[in-house]
Amino acid sequence: MELLEGMRRAPRIWRVGDRARVSLAHHWARGAAVTIARPAREVSPAEMTEAFADCGRVVPGRARMFRFHWVVFDEAQWDSEGDGPYQEAEIDADFLEPLG
Repeated sequence: MELLEGMRRAPRIWRVGDRARVSLAHHWARGAAVTIARPAREVSPAEMTEAFADCGRVVPGRARMFRFHWVVFDEAQWDSEGDGPYQEAEIDADFLEPLG
């Protein structure tokens, strides 16, 4: 079924252990294979303003809510500024695709 312009797909429900790939449209870690996970350590309030519940968190935006998931990369990733390598990170759920 084709979406009409401006419509969004219902978000996929990701669970700990699910396998995914970061979309090629994402701003970093493009195409990286990942496993959905819980943060390995407590993420400090200085790093995040909204708390993680299980493997994700919801962050209010101007026009809508954004869902992020914690992922573990199959291969460590460097960001666009050359920082890293990162073994894990949070990725906007809109940019996670089922692996396989």
